[in-house]
Amino acid sequence: MQHVFEREARREKNLEISKKLANDEKMKVPAQKKSDPEKAAVEREAEMKENLKNIEDNFFKHVAEDQNEIDAIKARGELN
Repeated sequence: MQHVFEREARREKNLEISKKLANDEKMKVPAQKKSDPEKAAVEREAEMKENLKNIEDNFFKHVAEDQNEIDAIKARGELN
């Protein structure tokens, strides 16, 4: 009977340690994310601008045959 109590006590102790470690890990991850949200936002914005530029370039390659047509399409778009 003594062995059963000792085993249960060790098991509870191990579970408490595991919970504590898990909570510590959860606290570390958000702290790293909070450290530079502005930098991440700037990087996402730059990446989105680059993607938009690539999409526009591909669009104009398929729609227009030369630079004059591209300029005319862009001018019409800016008027709206």
